[in-house]
Amino acid sequence: EGAHEFDQYFRLYNLGQHIKQQCEKARKGTFWSQKMRVSENIKPVFQAREAALRPGGPITLRFLEPQNMVLIVGKYLFVHGGVLPDHVPQGRLNLENLNKIAAEWMRGPQRRPIPVSLHGRTSIVWDRQFSSGSCDCTLLEQTLERLNVSRMVVGHTIQPHINSACNGAVIRVDVGLSKGCSDGAVEAVEVIDGRARVITAKPKSFTEKWFRA
Repeated sequence: EGAHEFDQYFRLYNLGQHIKQQCEKARKGTFWSQKMRVSENIKPVFQAREAALRPGGPITLRFLEPQNMVLIVGKYLFVHGGVLPDHVPQGRLNLENLNKIAAEWMRGPQRRPIPVSLHGRTSIVWDRQFSSGSCDCTLLEQTLERLNVSRMVVGHTIQPHINSACNGAVIRVDVGLSKGCSDGAVEAVEVIDGRARVITAKPKSFTEKWFRA
């Protein structure tokens, strides 16, 4: 049964790769559920991908819904986009609610509106205020204080390599591993006893290897 499920997932992965290869060639047609210009021959590919990743879809239920959208481990806060003070007026209690709302939405039904906490430029999955340009360290510190953590680890915005801002209070870990993005070098953050170390496949091009505890 496990091998069968993996085979189904692999087929969907290959469909996703096909989409990336074909998107630049697409000139005609409109995808049935989005205003995207795609050729007729890849409409079924989009439909299959959407079916797998929609609320209640097989990939969503197996890989996404069981996970927390926001996670605190020790003194580290992990989130895809960013957590703002307005997201957590009551501190950690709000994080529990954010995770609950996200999980309920991903379980379905399909046409249920997207929660406000997951939609919009300043939502926890889309915000870039701590991952691009100049970081508002005061705003970041407000979030960290409300949640009683030392630093935030964010993704969403591709970086040339893992780096930090605000004296290590935010660590930016999205290095664009996918060939469909920037085909970046493999890098990871290892946290032991509250101290974070960057592991990189290109150590010669990297200068900041440790973050203070």
